[in-house]
Amino acid sequence: MADPDRRTILAGAAALPFGAWGVQDPPDSRLLTNLISRMATTADLNGHGPYALVIDTGAQRTALATDLAAALGLPAGPEVLVHGVTQAQRTPSVRLDRLTVVGRRFRNLTCPVFAREDLGADGLLGLDVLSHTRLNLDLVSRRVGIAPSGREDPTVGSAMSGRSSRIQRRPERRGRFGQLLLSQASVNGVVVDAFIDTGSQWSLGNAAAFAALGARADGGEDPEIAVHGVTGQSRRARLRRVDRVVLAERDLGAVELLFADLHVFGALGLDARPALLIGADLLGRFRTVILDYGRGQISLSGLRPARITANSVSRGGE
Repeated sequence: MADPDRRTILAGAAALPFGAWGVQDPPDSRLLTNLISRMATTADLNGHGPYALVIDTGAQRTALATDLAAALGLPAGPEVLVHGVTQAQRTPSVRLDRLTVVGRRFRNLTCPVFAREDLGADGLLGLDVLSHTRLNLDLVSRRVGIAPSGREDPTVGSAMSGRSSRIQRRPERRGRFGQLLLSQASVNGVVVDAFIDTGSQWSLGNAAAFAALGARADGGEDPEIAVHGVTGQSRRARLRRVDRVVLAERDLGAVELLFADLHVFGALGLDARPALLIGADLLGRFRTVILDYGRGQISLSGLRPARITANSVSRGGE
C-alpha cells in the first residue's frame, strides 16, 4: 500500500502550465485541479504573475513558497505561529503589498513562507483573504468565483437549480480561525462536527470519531498510512472504508476515510467529540460548493456518482 506523500506527489504541481491561465480581472477564473484533487487558482502578487495558489479554506493565512517570495523581493515580516494539520510551528513570514485574484484585490498581507516541496504550488490562498468573501467552486466546469459576501455569482448561479442542499438561512457555527462548521453531518450514523478544508486531498476523522465507530464488523485491522502536513511533519493515520457519509442531508454512500489524532482538531477545539475534516475527495462529489463567510453559510449542490471523482487513498491517487 503506497503512502500518498504530498511532498513527493505534489511536487509536480508547480510544473503544470499555470502561466496559460492568466488572471485578467474577470469575475471568475479557471479552477485548476491536480492529479490528486487539490484545487488551485491563479493570482497576481504585487503586479507580477500569474502564480498558482491552492485554495485552502483550512489555512488561517495565505502562504507563499520561499523561493517565490525571494524572487519577488518581498520584505521580511514577523515570525508567525502556523497551525497545520499535523502540528503548530513558528514560521518566518514576508509582507505582501497587493494580491489580485479573480478580479478581487487584497492589500497588506503577512504571509508565512514554506519550502515549495511542502506546498506543492506557488502558495496557498487562506482565510485572511477568503473570510471576507463568498467563495463559489463550480467543480464541473472547473471555475472559481470570489465575490463580496452575500452577492450572488452569475458564473455558478445555474448550478443551484434542481435538487440540492441549498444555503440555509440559519448560519453555520464557526471554528477558532473562522472556519465554517457544517451542520447535519454524520459517518455511519455518528453525528460529527465537520469543516471544509479545500487544501487537503483527503477527508480525515479525529480519534473521537474513530472510537465512536467501533471495531470493524469483519474483525480486521485498519491499515496505516502517513499524513503529511505543510510544515513537513507527518503522522500515521488509519484507513477505513465506511458504509455511509451524510453531508448536509446528502448521502454519499460508502467512502474511504482516514482517521488520526491530528493537531488541527485540537487547535479548533474539536478533539473531544467526533469531528470530520472534509477534503477535496468528498468535495469533488458535488457539482457546486459555495462558502459565504460573511453570512456564515455553506451550500453543497448537485451530488454526483462516486465513480466520477473516485480517487482511492489506498492507491495513492491516480
